[in-house]
Amino acid sequence: MRQLAVQMGNISPVIQNLYSKCSGLPPQLNLLLEALSHTIRQTLNMTYLIIDGLDESPNRKFLINGIRQLCNASDNTSSLRILLSSRPEYDIRQALSTTPSFAIEHQHIKLDIETHVRVELTKIPKLLAMPISAQEILISDLVKRSGGMFRWIQCQLDTLQKSRTSKALKHALRALPAGLDETYDRILYSIPDEDHEHVLRMLHWLVVSERPLSFRELAEAIALNPEKDRLDPDERLMEPEMIFELCGSLIRIEGNQTIVLAHYSVKEYLLSNQLAGKDHRLAKFALRSDHSRCLVSMCILSYVLSIGLKVQSLQQEALNEEVFPLIKYVRAAGISCFQDFDAMDHWMERHLFTNESIDNEWLGLVDYVKAPVLHQSNFRLAWFIQRAIQCALMCFWNGHLAQHNISANGSNVTNSVRVGNMFLRLQRVWESPENTGGASRYHDGIFVTTSPLCTAASFGFEHAMQFLLANGALVDGIPSLSFLGNPLLRVLTRGNEETVRALIDFGANINIRSPRTTYSTALTAAASNSAEFVKYLLEELKIDTNMPDIYGRTIVSGGLNILIYPSYD
Repeated sequence: MRQLAVQMGNISPVIQNLYSKCSGLPPQLNLLLEALSHTIRQTLNMTYLIIDGLDESPNRKFLINGIRQLCNASDNTSSLRILLSSRPEYDIRQALSTTPSFAIEHQHIKLDIETHVRVELTKIPKLLAMPISAQEILISDLVKRSGGMFRWIQCQLDTLQKSRTSKALKHALRALPAGLDETYDRILYSIPDEDHEHVLRMLHWLVVSERPLSFRELAEAIALNPEKDRLDPDERLMEPEMIFELCGSLIRIEGNQTIVLAHYSVKEYLLSNQLAGKDHRLAKFALRSDHSRCLVSMCILSYVLSIGLKVQSLQQEALNEEVFPLIKYVRAAGISCFQDFDAMDHWMERHLFTNESIDNEWLGLVDYVKAPVLHQSNFRLAWFIQRAIQCALMCFWNGHLAQHNISANGSNVTNSVRVGNMFLRLQRVWESPENTGGASRYHDGIFVTTSPLCTAASFGFEHAMQFLLANGALVDGIPSLSFLGNPLLRVLTRGNEETVRALIDFGANINIRSPRTTYSTALTAAASNSAEFVKYLLEELKIDTNMPDIYGRTIVSGGLNILIYPSYD
């Protein structure tokens, strides 16, 4: 207002009256906007109104409404032009959705950032004393890590000036400046109490997610409550874009419409010991990677169970995967998250063993001798779910076997025994005469059920594997079911030498041959993993080099020698 009055050469009566009315104190925003609108109408020149940091205004809702009123009172031929700058907060984007806008991306200001760094470095003599090559590396590193944030650069430079040794300088480059801590503190303080739980869930996912999540994926992720054993649809946000209302300044949208933490320093801040040591309102947002990973793994297991029960309930219809927006992420994440013992142990004790109905639900998803679904279009998803749940249960059981808790007192022991007995019973059913016919194990001509022993061997659950073998499980499985029915061939594709040795110690036949698959012999199975593992079979285990694969090839007669181990012609 002052700049406008000075350029007009006089102070209008409206401004004078407003000043007198407020007695020199800051005026109310609505009165200020009214005076501004009146003053602009009095000038014949073009007026440019620039508002920087709209998202930082404590009264931004009112300010946005006032700006919209200014715009509505003007037309395309008016003398008013308004430029706003802001982070892409959800409410701001919604309120100004019909207003032309553009985004300043990191690459747009990379040269400006570099120029800024070079100029600022000239003000720090101790950095100028560094070799030119070291200065260039420093500049490059600062520009690359800045994420387009001038504020971050300035905080780093402030810290660098305090460095007295090269070691301290290197440490300063890795450390988080206090300036950003204060910014992030303010953001967390501003989050309403009722949103804390959803914000925490979001931050857990963003800190450890395998890849950036889309709007719908992240919204689905934060609907998963670690305290529940399955997805509760009532916990879903009404609109995925509402995630920006939760903690918009801590996250940003990538060009491919995925959501990530706004800057790498946000992650460092959330994982820092400093945050954990602050007052309770802030410390509750302090994260640990292992804890976040554990919670996310638990949520994924709950999600898989939800999908599994839904798929199992379908008789003659395909699952509409759009109903489960996180399903692609879960598939891509694979089985590894179900091999986290802490997560699986916590989930099982909290959810699986609370009532008998859950036990019965799980048994239907773990069955090893029949297809878990009826409709063929659901086979691929159903097999992934079945394998994931088998792995989760096996991980729980194997972990307690490893800790020698099976013979101790307590609920963990009882539950571990229950799971162990279940797998032993399933193994015996899998090996029973009525289920040994290979044809009955194939579904849709592609999928074939494995055994609990194969699950234990494949995923490296050695204690569970040894328990099953010690209680009579067939070490060679059922070779007629292709390599999926033989634990040794399964393990050789994964290259776990310790598990291979354990199977051989239990009498596994290293020269076994299985039909129906490319991995029909130990050599072909090992070749899919690495030449080093083939060398191990040939030189240490003395495998039969005349054993043909399903195509009749041997390592001696030719065909396999070029494929896997050229030196054994």
